[in-house]
Amino acid sequence: MREGPVSLVTVSERNGNAVLELNHPPLNIISMALMEDLREALSEVQASGCRGVLIQGAGNCFSAGADVGEHLPEKVGEMLPLFSRTVIDLMSLEIPAVAFVHGTTLGGGFELALACDCMVASEDATLGVPEITLGVFPPIAAALLPREVGSKRAMEMILAGGKISAATALDWGLVNRVGSIEVAEKFLQRISRYPRPALVAAKKSTRENFIDRLREADRIYLEEMMAHPEPVEGLKAFLERRDPAWKETP
Repeated sequence: MREGPVSLVTVSERNGNAVLELNHPPLNIISMALMEDLREALSEVQASGCRGVLIQGAGNCFSAGADVGEHLPEKVGEMLPLFSRTVIDLMSLEIPAVAFVHGTTLGGGFELALACDCMVASEDATLGVPEITLGVFPPIAAALLPREVGSKRAMEMILAGGKISAATALDWGLVNRVGSIEVAEKFLQRISRYPRPALVAAKKSTRENFIDRLREADRIYLEEMMAHPEPVEGLKAFLERRDPAWKETP
């Protein structure tokens, strides 16, 4: 793992499966430091003999989202490609990956869960991509969400910035189960109990390649959207806890 006194992602093994836990209290914000830790953890899992991996969040929620401060112009050029590489690492795992989401699961946290093969949500989970309310958009969700819920629902979630409940997510086919962490563990055991070569081959044959779409979404974010003043104003307003003073772009 990344050098330092405390890792932001803890790694353990349970019933032959790896467990990665986001450990960045109080809201498990997805910072660049956490992304680096997660990439190292995923590399460890890839090299292990585990047949599946469960990703969960410590504390009261899975993740409230990415670090808004790292979206500002001086850092976003480094942060966004790093986040995409992290997501690609996760999607490229040979073994099944299941996200267990509970409590607040928004923005970058939701996108991270979306990159997993399957998702289990607790009854109190709230899922969404509120980036549009800051004057930006969620590039990873833009690339991945339509395949999960269809283009119309994906467009509504992204453009309205609203949140959905676990029950709605289940109804839409966004999550596989609603229940406790024990339900998530049993679900992972169920889809990872067969020989690893079969699991690897099945996942490789089923997973679509979204790398080009992710890279194009990043390009649009960095080159087209960030060329306007509104995104910066929206991000700064959030950090300063005030309403944004947007001016209509001609």
